[in-house]
Amino acid sequence: MDDKNLHNDLSRIDGFPEPEIPANEAWSAMQQLMLQSGASPTPKNVKTKFTFKSVFFGAAGIILLGLIADYVIKGNRKNNNMATTVVNTTINTQLDTLPGNIFCFADTHTSLQQYPNKTYQLTEGGIYFLATPEDNIIRLQQGALQVEAHRGGFFIQHDSTTGITSLHLQNGTAIVRLPDKAPLELHTNESIAYDERKNQLGEKQKSNANLFSYATLIFEFNDTPLKDAAAMLEKAYGVKIEFSNENLKKCRITTRLDNKTLTDALGIIGYTLNFEYSIKEQFKTVIISGPGCD
Repeated sequence: MDDKNLHNDLSRIDGFPEPEIPANEAWSAMQQLMLQSGASPTPKNVKTKFTFKSVFFGAAGIILLGLIADYVIKGNRKNNNMATTVVNTTINTQLDTLPGNIFCFADTHTSLQQYPNKTYQLTEGGIYFLATPEDNIIRLQQGALQVEAHRGGFFIQHDSTTGITSLHLQNGTAIVRLPDKAPLELHTNESIAYDERKNQLGEKQKSNANLFSYATLIFEFNDTPLKDAAAMLEKAYGVKIEFSNENLKKCRITTRLDNKTLTDALGIIGYTLNFEYSIKEQFKTVIISGPGCD
């Protein structure tokens, strides 16, 4: 019995098909494949390439996330420095309640802004802060000037054309500061002006109560032309005053009005200057008539 016949017998018993090529050739071919597989470390190379790509894209991702985080942080920082307009008036005065139950009375054409650090800036016009029972501290920033006012009852005015800011205290105290200069303290009925362009403070003066009479209804007329006094009454009471005689505008008044109604105020001035008045309520108009003053 030769090897060929023995193999045929085993294949029939076990059911394995007879190979198409001799066993020695198949074994030789398998050895060649194993050698080729060992000579080409494909799995190792693939792992190396994958690690390099992971590092590359991972680093790129970290850089991208860093840029995004920096952008977001800068954006938030910029937003934190942005002011919010809390008061904006046009042709009328108005009473406003600010955060912290701070009450203020805005003059005409006034714009007040607040920053996240709770500091206010007046960009135009004037605003009167009412006195409060609590010891509230109101902080304002006008250019390099810092104002810290206690108890309210003060008026601050800013003219963007001239760059002049003036502070007038009705009561309470206020501390004003400029960089590299000693703080200056103001008290009741004192005022001070600040030139933003020159970065210079003026001397203390007596407060002008008529600047904020629209809010307090306190008028101090001292040889004041009736035309000017009428303009203050118009703003305070929301009316229009007309003169039947131009000579009336030349009259001058010296008196103090403290929280009077419109009719009481007109009655006191009219008695002093000898004029009459009538009120057209539907038009909110006051007509002043009389001989006037030469």
